[in-house]
Amino acid sequence: MDALHDMSLPPKGQKPGHGPRGRHAGLGTYILERHGAFGPRRGGGISWDVGETGVDGIKIVTMGPGGGRAALQFYMDMADRRYPLLHTGAPAAAANAAVEALVGGCERRTDRTWLPAALIKRWAAGPHAREQASRTGRLSIMAGMTIQDHLHTVRACRDEYAAIVAGVEGCGMGITERGGPREYGGRPIEITYPRVGDLERLVDAMFRAARPLYLWGIGVKREDDCYGVPAVDLHEGSPIGFAIAPDLMRVCARRGACGNTILRVFASLQASHGAQCEEIEP
Repeated sequence: MDALHDMSLPPKGQKPGHGPRGRHAGLGTYILERHGAFGPRRGGGISWDVGETGVDGIKIVTMGPGGGRAALQFYMDMADRRYPLLHTGAPAAAANAAVEALVGGCERRTDRTWLPAALIKRWAAGPHAREQASRTGRLSIMAGMTIQDHLHTVRACRDEYAAIVAGVEGCGMGITERGGPREYGGRPIEITYPRVGDLERLVDAMFRAARPLYLWGIGVKREDDCYGVPAVDLHEGSPIGFAIAPDLMRVCARRGACGNTILRVFASLQASHGAQCEEIEP
């Protein structure tokens, strides 16, 4: 707690509550999504080391982005192993670059969380109104908040986001055999959006194995001018199928696949095409 408090203080000689160019100097927290253990690693233009703090579940992560830039220090709260919280007092631009290098480099099993617009809006109107949230899972402490307020807020937001992902994963499609007839379960996730004029361009942009979606697949155009795309999620390696029409997308994920991938697709389409989805934003 003392270390996080120190992170929220402005540099020596700087007025409290303001950073460079009048920005508030404070603690920023990234809600990440992770499969598997998190340990030290080097490669992909970034290196990081993981150290102990003496507090159970709290690690020190030192990231070196390379390119002559200074290493940044983060505190990682691993109370929820799948959704670790990454705290830092570093300037937002530098911290964002380091986190982007982490999730966009060789460490593909770590991802951002992708906050739907309705969730951010609800937080802004509720008890978390003094937090500034971005759609890529960063929450920033604002003037007048205590560290305890901030930690309570990010944990509550993490839990709410995790519940949305769990609901999406509950739609995973598969076959269950329990000593009797086979049971078929699950359903596609439907995402709607205003009619797209150049559907081929959208499909090409989505499945080129690049940020932010990290999906790879080959679109097959059908007679009805829609596309079927058998794809692979490069985040954790699961196959995932798409049926894409000019105003509707159906996502078919297998049971046990990562629901955060579908949130990533939805958040990106929401930002670019005003997409909607009942399973994510009822």
